[in-house]
Amino acid sequence: MSTQAASRRNTLLMAGAGLGAALLPLSAAPAAAATEPVPTVDPISAQPAPMSPLMVAEPYRKTLNYGWHVARRLSLAPTHALAEEINKAGWQKWIQAQLYKDSTFSSKTADSLILQYYPAGVQGHEKYLAYPEKYRFAAYNRAANMLRRVYTGKHLREVMVEFWGDLVHVHSNNDGARGYVTDYDNRQRKYALGKFSDLLYQSVMSPAMMRMLTNTTNTAKNVNENLGREILELHTVGVRGGYTEADVRQSALLFTGLRVNSLTFATEFVPRNHHFGPLKIMGFKHANATGTTGEQLVKAYTKYLASHPSTALRIANRLIARFCYEEVTPQTKKLAGQLAATYTANGTDIRPVLTQLFNSSVFKTSIGRKIARPSHIIARNYAAMKPVFTPAAGAFKEDIGHYTPPPVLESGHKTVENEYRGHASPEGSPDEWSYWMSTNTFRYVTGTLAELSAGQTDTWFYSTGWAKILGVNANMTVTDIA
Repeated sequence: MSTQAASRRNTLLMAGAGLGAALLPLSAAPAAAATEPVPTVDPISAQPAPMSPLMVAEPYRKTLNYGWHVARRLSLAPTHALAEEINKAGWQKWIQAQLYKDSTFSSKTADSLILQYYPAGVQGHEKYLAYPEKYRFAAYNRAANMLRRVYTGKHLREVMVEFWGDLVHVHSNNDGARGYVTDYDNRQRKYALGKFSDLLYQSVMSPAMMRMLTNTTNTAKNVNENLGREILELHTVGVRGGYTEADVRQSALLFTGLRVNSLTFATEFVPRNHHFGPLKIMGFKHANATGTTGEQLVKAYTKYLASHPSTALRIANRLIARFCYEEVTPQTKKLAGQLAATYTANGTDIRPVLTQLFNSSVFKTSIGRKIARPSHIIARNYAAMKPVFTPAAGAFKEDIGHYTPPPVLESGHKTVENEYRGHASPEGSPDEWSYWMSTNTFRYVTGTLAELSAGQTDTWFYSTGWAKILGVNANMTVTDIA
């Protein structure tokens, strides 16, 4: 096989990876760095867990270069160039740089494009909350995040933004939260690779969360349990975390008096609406005496919940499902316990946990055991085409300086079961392949990919075209192209 043919095949396979994955053998991936060992990839027969219905064949595990594996799991839009970058740097060094030196990776292109065309997707909410058609903010937010996936160099940070967004979730199209979703995104992006206790506090205190869970009506005289319940059930310890209905009530009382100021658009604490007096929630105790502020209470409470053993184990299991595979095995159970211990020992800092996860045998032998989300498949296809983003001729510019998003930016995140922050209920998207592998989603994604390969999707992304990218010309036979 010629080098050119191998390169063409790699590009096609990389672009189409996912949804059943397009998980096929890559015959000529970049050479791995000699300074770091490429993990041994066990054949399927050595794996203890049952395979999903759309699992790949054994040759895929044996032939896939490890750079592709790391790129596919640690990026939302992996490309051949990214796999080469990982192998050149050495996969372990590249991961550590993403974790601890991500400021050295550029996001300037993404930020510049978003600021130019969808400023509400990168700036705070204050400038736009007077705009009557706030429903458009969800579209701008989706467009901004698809641009980040395609153009950012901070790959792991964006993956973790999505991970935390599924755990501590705000629906981007919620009537109350729409205008605040960008602020919410910015908070989670800032703390995505830091301590979960900090991210949880910032998320819970955000105007988006306050409004989506209607804590603005939560007062001592009219207790609203929404936020008090969801922080236990969904965001931290989980339904089996050991809390009671009495704990839910006390949790709701803790949040009384917190609301969103209609003039400053910021979360504020109103003492006259707060329930003062001792609080006990699971193992958390606070005197909550007169003079205590809501911010102080929430800070202490979120730190307790983030540090709880049930939260640690729950996050560990979700990380394994996200980066490795969903099946529960003796190996994943053991790893979850180890990750939870590391999480606790490091004060909820997620970076040591991720380091341990990516160096585990579970991660190293998980090649081919994840099915990509639909929006990831679309993002990686556009990234593979090395696009130049610019508005099409006659593109409509709306009255607050935003362009109507082209199809791939808006609908690319609106794939039937996997819209970005699209879960209408308080829980985020499940990280389970069965959730998005419906007939409707398969039809939508394959249709989008077919249009993309024919250059018919939209005219906002200009690329050199598949024929040039793959090195195909009119004189080549079908065998040559294959």
